[in-house]
Amino acid sequence: MKKYLFLLCLLGFSLPLVAQSYKIGVRAGLNYFKLDGELEANETSSLTSGFHFGINGTYYFNDNFGVRAELLYIQKGGLEEHTGDNYAILNLLSGGQRIEEGTGTITLGYTLSTFSLPLVVVVNPIKKIELFAGANIDFVVGPVAQGNFD
Repeated sequence: MKKYLFLLCLLGFSLPLVAQSYKIGVRAGLNYFKLDGELEANETSSLTSGFHFGINGTYYFNDNFGVRAELLYIQKGGLEEHTGDNYAILNLLSGGQRIEEGTGTITLGYTLSTFSLPLVVVVNPIKKIELFAGANIDFVVGPVAQGNFD
């Protein structure tokens, strides 16, 4: 399966290079991200910011229709806070673990660095408007979290 996906991507990136209706572009911007879902009692989740950048290539079959493949680096994250009865499992440098329990506030900030490979269909109904839809595969490459237990 991976071989076929690799060949499809390679074919998609190599064949249109000789066509005159091929365009290469750059994408960059800011992300605002909040992880939504069920929260525990006394838990809050906040909006955080990140960034994204990447390159894309679009092959147009005609003036109004084409396909686009992209390679994007996307930074997502969040900030969560829980107040009340808490516990934390600490990994000790000497080996083993220690459990800290108590009442207080846990603050956790996390960042997910991902590579995204979207493949989309592009439609231009009129010159200044571009609509696109498709699917993507994301690979998490750098999950980082840090926090405080007060």
